[in-house]
Amino acid sequence: MIKQKEHVDKFIKWYVGDKSKNNERINKTKLSDIIIDMFPTSFVGDNKKEKARSYVRNLLGANGNNNRKYAKMNVVDFSERTYDPKILILDIETSPQAALIFGLFNKYIGIEHTDEDWFMFSWAAKWIGDDKVFGDVLNSEEAVNQDDCRIAESLYNIVNDADIIVAHNADKFDIPRMKLRFLVNGFPPPLPFQVVDTLKVWKREFGSTSNRLDYLNRNVLKIEGKKETVGFNLWKRCYHGDADALRDMYEYNRQDVVALEENYLIIRSWIHSHPNLSLITHTDCCPNCGSKDYSETKSVYRTSVSEFIVHRCNNCDAIFRSRSNNISKDDNKKIITTTAR
Repeated sequence: MIKQKEHVDKFIKWYVGDKSKNNERINKTKLSDIIIDMFPTSFVGDNKKEKARSYVRNLLGANGNNNRKYAKMNVVDFSERTYDPKILILDIETSPQAALIFGLFNKYIGIEHTDEDWFMFSWAAKWIGDDKVFGDVLNSEEAVNQDDCRIAESLYNIVNDADIIVAHNADKFDIPRMKLRFLVNGFPPPLPFQVVDTLKVWKREFGSTSNRLDYLNRNVLKIEGKKETVGFNLWKRCYHGDADALRDMYEYNRQDVVALEENYLIIRSWIHSHPNLSLITHTDCCPNCGSKDYSETKSVYRTSVSEFIVHRCNNCDAIFRSRSNNISKDDNKKIITTTAR
């Protein structure tokens, strides 16, 4: 663990991104020396330079050219465009389901064993492009009374401003559970938004041993994981209205959002079904990140009867296609296709 870690990491992201834009190789030794000069108290004890170099190597990878992890996490500035897409990183924390049981082993817990449904402890979120992490959490009285109406309302107001919501296991957990609490607390359906479920992306595109967010960040992407939760006891204490536990839960929730944003920014170029930012902004830009800096490739994308030029984004590396058929109308008429299955 190092001191001023947040500031050091932000500087590294900026430094690597700047070098990447100019197609310059990252000199990790030079970068480590710069960090020591700028943040002299960050690494304590002997061998500060070696500690700094080890930290940089672990963060950026052993290969001298492996600077893409942070270089491709650049967030596009939409301030000069007609519309700024609102992309919300979201995570919610819910209570366990309480049940009355007679034993602990090999027991089927039926619906008749429960009296109350689950409720929401807290939510946390941040907008892409904004460093501020915000949210809401129950107070002790609300937790004891299982009353999440206040924090459901604050979440509802935020969701109504979002064009896109990013969450890990969004489609099976965060989004349907969020909507249920809106329904229970008497709110009408929120305004339309699109969803990016990072869990689905990991399952579809990659072969990780585990797809838990903490495992992916720590073991696969080698970026900082979230705060330890001290196990189920934290949820139990929150359920009984422990004020300290609720504060810890909210902090855990907030750290989840930061971890999720880093995860999303690294994998977004792989999200083939990403909501189209070109459509949202009404501009010719990368559908995944919104950058106007992209290049035509020598590849083409083919459907059964059409062919489109493929482009690659120079900001996030996503690939996408043009909308104009690359085949002339006369040649297109000659194309024969298979019968439907």
